[in-house]
Amino acid sequence: MKKVVLFILLVFMLTGCTANYTLKYDNDQFTEYVEITGDQEDDGHPTYADLQNGGYSADIKNKELFQLDSSSSRYDVKLSHVVKAVPLEDLRTVSECFNLDTIKETENVVSVSLYGGFTCDYLENSTFTLETDNAVINHNADEVDGNKYIWKLTSDLNDEGISFQILKSDSEKRSTSIVPTWLRVVAIVLILGVAIGSILLLKKNETK
Repeated sequence: MKKVVLFILLVFMLTGCTANYTLKYDNDQFTEYVEITGDQEDDGHPTYADLQNGGYSADIKNKELFQLDSSSSRYDVKLSHVVKAVPLEDLRTVSECFNLDTIKETENVVSVSLYGGFTCDYLENSTFTLETDNAVINHNADEVDGNKYIWKLTSDLNDEGISFQILKSDSEKRSTSIVPTWLRVVAIVLILGVAIGSILLLKKNETK
């Protein structure tokens, strides 16, 4: 029977591995990338051959799959997944590594908070990176490198976790295209004032 390999087995059963995770936000769509490096492999762990031949789910409901990059090797596995219909809270990397999460999306902002204890603290020298050219209006990243916001995946995340807010791509366009309520009220008052003034002026001329 063909062995079905899930991403969770790959990351959390490999001994002494490093799993660097990148969540990229571009054109209002998320894509996740995972690079897993390690120099140990045994019969109890999924092998690179397993990954080549089996399916590896990107979410806890097995709706979407990771893609194995062609440049991957036995000890340098590269995976990617374009997030389509799956909510962020159902991603394995979110649900398996953090006890709690709060993910909200409004017309203009995407807010992500992962907290409540980091359960994957046995990973070695691993990182979580948010990569985006959009405005990040709030974050608690350990460091910022250009358009990359980087968190070190250590036990220290138990306190503050990972949190960030991203401004959507067309939010500024919407804010400039939509006339503010107060401006509409002023415009209406001015129009009414001109109309009433014109009527009064006409009546005054008629009485002369």
